Amino acid sequence: MGLNEIYKRASEPKETNRQIGPHFRRWIQEKSLGVVPVDIDEFISTEKDARLAGSDAEMRTYVVQGLH
Repeated sequence: MGLNEIYKRASEPKETNRQIGPHFRRWIQEKSLGVVPVDIDEFISTEKDARLAGSDAEMRTYVVQGLH
């Protein structure tokens, strides 16, 4: 890959999913679905609908380790 190809690829617009991803996360945080994001302790203990408030790493840890 030459310098011209590197410049061409570095200058390309971001993929749509990379542009929309942060907007979607912000929209969810604003309680747009009527579900308030809660911390891990409340998320685990509630019987109601809930959305886990946390970073991608925290949510991934919850799913991978099966903390439920």
